[in-house]
This record gives sequence, C-alpha cells and structure tokens, in this order.
Amino acid sequence: MPFLERVESWFTRFEWRIVNGLVILLVLRRCISPLPSSLWLDETAIWWASGGGFSNWVEAMKTTQFQQSPLYTLLMCLVAQVAGFNEAALRLPSVAAMTAGAVLLYRACRSVFGPLAALHSLLLWISLGNVSFAAADSRPYGVGLFAVIWSMHTFLRWLQTGKAYLVIGNGIAIAIAIYCSYFYGVILIAQAAFVLIGHYRRWLRMRLVLLVSPILAGLLLIPAIPLVRALAAEAYLHSVSEMPSWTDLGVAWIPPRWVIAAAAATGILALLRPGRIHLTAYAAEPSSPLKRSAALYWLALLAVAPALSLFFYSHINKNPVFMPRYFLSMTPALAVLGAYAAHCFQPAMWRGLFAASLFVMSFLPGDIRFWTDHYIEDWRSASAILRQIRQEEPGVMILAGSSFIESMHLPMPVNAVQKRWLLTPQLAYPIPGPLELLPLELRPWNELDVRRTMNGAAERDHFLVLLPSSAPMVQWTFGRFLEDYQLAILHANPLVVRFERRVRRHASRDAAIGSAVIPAETGARFVGVRHPVATGGRVPQEGERTHRILSLPPLHTR
Repeated sequence: MPFLERVESWFTRFEWRIVNGLVILLVLRRCISPLPSSLWLDETAIWWASGGGFSNWVEAMKTTQFQQSPLYTLLMCLVAQVAGFNEAALRLPSVAAMTAGAVLLYRACRSVFGPLAALHSLLLWISLGNVSFAAADSRPYGVGLFAVIWSMHTFLRWLQTGKAYLVIGNGIAIAIAIYCSYFYGVILIAQAAFVLIGHYRRWLRMRLVLLVSPILAGLLLIPAIPLVRALAAEAYLHSVSEMPSWTDLGVAWIPPRWVIAAAAATGILALLRPGRIHLTAYAAEPSSPLKRSAALYWLALLAVAPALSLFFYSHINKNPVFMPRYFLSMTPALAVLGAYAAHCFQPAMWRGLFAASLFVMSFLPGDIRFWTDHYIEDWRSASAILRQIRQEEPGVMILAGSSFIESMHLPMPVNAVQKRWLLTPQLAYPIPGPLELLPLELRPWNELDVRRTMNGAAERDHFLVLLPSSAPMVQWTFGRFLEDYQLAILHANPLVVRFERRVRRHASRDAAIGSAVIPAETGARFVGVRHPVATGGRVPQEGERTHRILSLPPLHTR
C-alpha cells in the first residue's frame, strides 16, 4: 500500500512535532481551561486556611482535625494577599509547579532514553486524569509532584555525574514533597531500596554522601512532627476510601486508559498492515550501561513503591488510605517507563496511533470528569442562587450539608471553629444569614442534632437545602420531607432544593428520624418509629438494614 507507506514515512519524519502538538492541546484542554471555574470542595478548604492572612493560617494549623499542608497554605497566604479571591490566580502556583515539573521530567527522560521518548512520557503523564487534575487544582499535590520530579531528576543526575550538590538538592526536594503530602515520603523507601540493590549489583558503592539526602530531609521535616503525630492520632476522621483490592493495585500500576489506547493502536495497525507489529530493543539506548540499568531499576522502584506501600498500610492498619492523590508520586516514573515500553514497539506508526488514541480518549464525553473538570461542583453558582433568595427572603431557613468526610465522625453540635471548616464552600462563596449544619451521613453520635434541625425545618412552610448531590443525606432529607412538601431543584451539583409545604402537617406524626436511614456498613440496628415513605411504603423489621430509602432519578451535572 504506497499510500500507507507514505503516511508512515511522513509520520516518522514529523513525529516529534506531531506529539508535541498533541501535548500542547492536551495541556490546554485538561490543565488550562478549568482555571476560571468555581472552586470545588477541597479547594475551598485551602481558601479557609489561607484566605484570612497569616493569623488565620496559624488557626488552621492548630485545627488538627482538619489538617492542611502547612507549606502550601503559607504559599497560598502570599498569593491571596497579592491577588485576593480569584479562582485562576489561586490555581496558578499549581500550574507553574507542574509546568516546571514537566520540563524536569522531559530532561530526566531525555538524558536516559532520548528526546522522542521524553516527549511521549509527557503525553502519557498528562493523559492521567489525576495528574491533569492536580495541574489546575488549588491544592498542594501539584507542587508536591514538582518536588518529586525534582528529586528524581537530581538523583538520576547524581548517578551520572557523582556531584555531591545534587544529593543536597535531592534532600531538599524530598522534604518539600513530604510537606505537600506526607504520603510522598514513600519515595524515601524507593531510594533506600535502590541504594541496596545498586550496592548488591555493584552499580555504586556505599558512601557517606548517600546519607546526606535522608538526613537533610529529616532535619527540614522536624517542624512537621507535631502535625504528623496529630494526623496519625486522628486518622480515622479522614478515611473515606474502601479497603483496596489487588485489582485496585493493578489498575494503579497499569492505567486502563493506556491499555485501551495500546489495544486500539494494535488493532488498527493490524488491520492496515498485518504482520508489521513487532517488539525490538529501544534504539536510543544510552551510551553508559550503568545509566541504562540503574535508571530502569530506579524508575521501576519509584513506580511500584508508593501504591504498594499504601496498599499494605491500608490492610495492616485497617485504615484505608489507598486514594489516587496519595500515590501521585509514582506517576512521573510510570510515565517514563510507559514511554520506554512504547518505543520498543515497531513500526513508528504504532506509536503515532497510540498517541492519537490516547489524545482522543481524553476528549470523549465519557471521560472520567470527576478527575478532570473542576466545574462539576459549582459552588459559585449554587451560592449565588441562595444569596439571591436570602436577599428576597431574609428569614428563610437554609440547611447546609457538609461535604467533608470528617463531618460524619464528629459529635454534633460542633463548635464555631469546626463549623467554619465544615462549611468552607460558604466561606469562599458567602451566603448571608445563619446556616443550619447537616453532616455528610447520619451516625448515632450526630442523630440527635440532626433530629433537632429537621424538626425545626418541619415547622416552616418552606425552606432550602444545600447538599452535595452524592451525599447519603440527600436521600435521608428527601425521605423525611417528600410526603408533606413539594420540591423544586434549583441547582444540580451541589444540590440546591426548595421545599414548599403542600398539605398541613399531621400533628400526630412522629417527626423523629429513625435510624432506618443509617446505611448497612455502619453496623447500626434500627430502632424507633419509621416513616413509611422511607422504605418504599413498608415498615422495616427490627434489626433490618438497608442502603437506600427512596428510588429517586439520578441527578445529572449541569
């Protein structure tokens, strides 16, 4: 097929420019376009810790129940003083850090595998949903990723040159990464394992200079010891994920998006040019055998250690922390290894189809929007709706549900400081007047306070509810009021609902919320009177457990 041969020749000639163009378009779509959008939940927590100046930052650091990165929030204090409350400006530190990280990642991969593989590593890295999300996110993970890549780059350079100042830079980079996320400290485990393997395989000899990096990082991290101890003592407050399975671990190591793109490229090329696909040794091998072998071992350890450590930590301590943002430190090494593997496939047209498939998948509507688009939680417009209603009806009651997992672990009522950080979206986008706090989920230690709040709402002819659309409290609130009130959904995510009384309330009805609405995983047993609408028209039996109390249509994001 002369036409296909010409296309393959053209792609081989312009491969660098084509992949570079795909990288730029992907960055614009996934990292730049969300910058002006509304802050989402966790970003409003950063604003709570930094928006009020240095004194507010000190107060936030003392609130160990809702701990934020001290280094990053201090940086955001400076940004807030200069730029004020501006969504794009608050996200610029992450954009700048990830841009610098991308440059370092390119240089690190180029020094080992060549410029073309380095460019493919950037494409693979940015295509990961968690990475592109961190790049435009006003949270510390973008800055932490830059520090991880900096440590990886300096260590690779030290292996090649042996210059001592690079080890000092490695120690500083590790300390910054751990200050941004304590889970990034796993890279020290990978580095220690590499030193032992390198000594055994005689790549390098044990030298005192190797101790400079961990010792320097440890000294710089001394101020964080009280915060780490407080976080460990209250770790149960922050656990939101389920216990990871081996499948979860495999998905972390081998991203499904890469597998699908590789399968698509293989299938298309097999149809067009049967028998042409084959594996070969990567042509752009480094000149030094030490450089090649040591780099592959180092990258493999960096790619494996974070997810594996959190996997076993979750199972051993029975406190699941296996969340994608906690093992983001593995993504740079994973991307470099993925680019190396892609360049072992021949012909070059396969790499082009793989890159194009990966690019197209990132633009499909069915992409994992939660990890890529900040505007799915539009607190800005939801608060604007409630602000307008409050101006027209100053006395209207608003039940505001907290989206934070900590809210269902704290006994209620909470104190004033706790209420501030449980309702951080309303600090970023203020709503005038009082707000009645609801937890994310009903538990025995907050049920009495929720009962009091619901009884107060039941005395009103109309009231408003602001809840995260995926929170269990949505179903419970609807189940409590749906029979006596008609509702109008004013905003989808977060959910803003107006309840208007349609019939006069029966005085004999028990207004209590029974524990029938507690999900099965809490292990609670049902007691008290249940409302028939809460279980589809029937009264559950004593000891029965259920997950849902209403069959409501799904709520779609605007």
